Amino acid sequence: MKKVKTAKGRVIDMAAMVAANEAQRAVGNVRMNANGDRLDKGGKVVATVQRVARVQADAQQPVETAPISNPTQHKAAVKTAPKVEEYEPAITNQSTKKREDGTVYIEIEYDDGSIETRELTAEELSTLNTGEEL
Repeated sequence: MKKVKTAKGRVIDMAAMVAANEAQRAVGNVRMNANGDRLDKGGKVVATVQRVARVQADAQQPVETAPISNPTQHKAAVKTAPKVEEYEPAITNQSTKKREDGTVYIEIEYDDGSIETRELTAEELSTLNTGEEL
């Protein structure tokens, strides 16, 4: 363990403190001493920490290994790529707008939330209804 310096400047050696108080009952709701040994109501050692760890390790079931599959069988099965369906988004809103520099464009909004802007050519402008104010 390490040495700790308190707020008042005192140095405490934690390893020496634990070694000096190994037999003292630890604070908490489990009956054990500072060493980790289990205690009875009278404070006598019932089970050492090494014995508790050994019993716990013995109680664990060994890991069962599964047989390895034959890798040549997997090479025979060729995976096909999933079919990708083409999706053409539908137009939900379309409006003609004019910029400050005088250019006119169409703003198209699709049902998937995407927006596309397209500049209008001179031919398209002449066919457009000029009665509306942009």
